[in-house]
Amino acid sequence: MFATFMGAFGLICAALTFAPVHASADGTWTIGGISSFSADSPMPWWARIVAGFFAMVCLGAAVLGIYGFARELLRRGRQSDTEPRV
Repeated sequence: MFATFMGAFGLICAALTFAPVHASADGTWTIGGISSFSADSPMPWWARIVAGFFAMVCLGAAVLGIYGFARELLRRGRQSDTEPRV
């Protein structure tokens, strides 16, 4: 569940980071493929940097969480882990 939350939040941050700098002709924004967002001004440069940082951290945590879960599932089925190591 944690990896799912972190992945979802990371994708939202990535969509905000890569949002267009200028609005469309009708004055709306398209963020993450979804159109009709209205805002008074574009996203500031420092907010894009912060959102990009959080996107990298959250997506990295999600990937590591899924990797650890998959590794645990694969190792649990092996019989060699039940024998004591010398």
